[in-house]
Amino acid sequence: MRKFMHYGKEVIYQQIGDVSFRDLLNKEGIKYVDLPLLEDDVLMYEKDGKTRYVCIVRANSPDEYIENTYMTSEIPVDLSWRNLMLDCKRQKNGEEPMKLKTKAKLLCEKATDMAMKSARERAEPGSMIWTIPEVDPRDFRLALIALGYNIDIIMEMDHHDVDGKFLEDMQK
Repeated sequence: MRKFMHYGKEVIYQQIGDVSFRDLLNKEGIKYVDLPLLEDDVLMYEKDGKTRYVCIVRANSPDEYIENTYMTSEIPVDLSWRNLMLDCKRQKNGEEPMKLKTKAKLLCEKATDMAMKSARERAEPGSMIWTIPEVDPRDFRLALIALGYNIDIIMEMDHHDVDGKFLEDMQK
């Protein structure tokens, strides 16, 4: 058992074998709920008067049954169990815990992707094989609008993790 931090919350990582985490809960008489997620296998249960969550990942082992479990007392604030698992894996390798991105950062990343896709679609075939186009401010602002935001709203949000020069360029 190892302990990690994910967005300031403790996560207990444990690898178990021979028996499933569900079997362990059943053996202790603990009722659980399979959360309605298809991408991740997450259980919610109560123990010692506290709600707990466990994300279960079956290991690929041909000789025995193994589960990697990630237990926490809260649903990840970004709602991403994958980020929680990735964060723990990185910490096992000596990296620092992930920092939570601001919504402004996520919107800017998405708008940038959309603007770049738009630029690639407009380019003549073969003309962009070796060059990466710069983000066109107009395309960026249109992408933000398509996402339901605009540059002024981004500037009002917490955007400490977005490059200031980039935002200045996108306002032009």
